[in-house]
Amino acid sequence: MYNLEQIVEGAVWVTPGYLELLRHHRVWDYSARNCAALRDLSVHEPRHVALGYSVALERISPSVEDIDVLFYGVYNERRLAVLRSLAKRGLKVVHANGVYGKERDDLVARARIVLNVHFYEQSRLEVPRCFYLMANGRFVLSEASPDTEETGFAGGMAFAPYAELESACVWYLEHAAERAAVAAAGRDLLHKRPQSALLVPALAALGG
Repeated sequence: MYNLEQIVEGAVWVTPGYLELLRHHRVWDYSARNCAALRDLSVHEPRHVALGYSVALERISPSVEDIDVLFYGVYNERRLAVLRSLAKRGLKVVHANGVYGKERDDLVARARIVLNVHFYEQSRLEVPRCFYLMANGRFVLSEASPDTEETGFAGGMAFAPYAELESACVWYLEHAAERAAVAAAGRDLLHKRPQSALLVPALAALGG
């Protein structure tokens, strides 16, 4: 099983039933911190297998960018509070939940900023969400995370503390060249970490 959920206190999707599945299967995880948390929950030898680049990820075509800030994902109050504040500034803010595939990709293509806000105050960086955007050369502004450096994504996204996300959005909307530079760096960063190479040691371990 390849776990892409956040293993943090209060995680609503990490149910007792899901933990039992993890305890009875070999587990790969995108986050080294998740692996440590899973060991504390009696999951046997979870392995950190980082997410990387594949050409199949590149499927968002350029479009007219007529959305200032896009957020997609499950809503809670800490996420909605930021979006409301941005909308009050007169920005065109779009938030979508339960939108996938081409419909979601079309929204992403139209967005000047794709905003990543943690669901939990104590959170991992949402690598499964962000790396897909980076692979497609999209500009991502994320709430800062304690594990940003260890994910290796620090140079390919923009970050700001929760309290400064609103002002950071405004600044980047006024600085298109800086947005483009960060987006290009993100795509380059992903290209240098192909998924095929990241899978080699994990696949070799399956024979042990």
